[in-house]
Amino acid sequence: MLQNIGDTLKGQKWLAYAVLGALTLVFAAWGAFGIVDVGFGTGGYAAKVNGEKISTTEANDLWQRQLPQLIQASGGNLTEEQRVEFQQQMLDGQIRNLAAEQQARRLGYTVTNAQLAQAFQSEPAFLVDGKFNAAVAREALTRAGISEEAYLADLRRSQLT
Repeated sequence: MLQNIGDTLKGQKWLAYAVLGALTLVFAAWGAFGIVDVGFGTGGYAAKVNGEKISTTEANDLWQRQLPQLIQASGGNLTEEQRVEFQQQMLDGQIRNLAAEQQARRLGYTVTNAQLAQAFQSEPAFLVDGKFNAAVAREALTRAGISEEAYLADLRRSQLT
């Protein structure tokens, strides 16, 4: 059978090149797919819990916020082993929090926007003379390297769990 295919293709070289080219592209793409994410951009997530993703950005932001405290606690230096261990512990914590949040949603628990606003405005770090101050809140979040959206998302999660 292969001999018949070969004989047929010898008479029509352009067809042979087209078939060979198509096979090369298929195998090249298939091989690369197993090694790298050939989608647009990166995989985009550090972990997936029940189909819901923890983005690499979210994981990296948490790491960047925690890193100064970890360096201070370790006396100024983190070994590569400590760095890997701490990063894994943080990711494990994010996974546990997301799983708990999913369970809370399944059980029907929610946090309303009003409850979220109340919790945000009662944060002691955002109060001046016992009253909420938006400028102080923005400044505190900027100093901590946290966006308001990220803070509110964390606050919503903490209110659910």
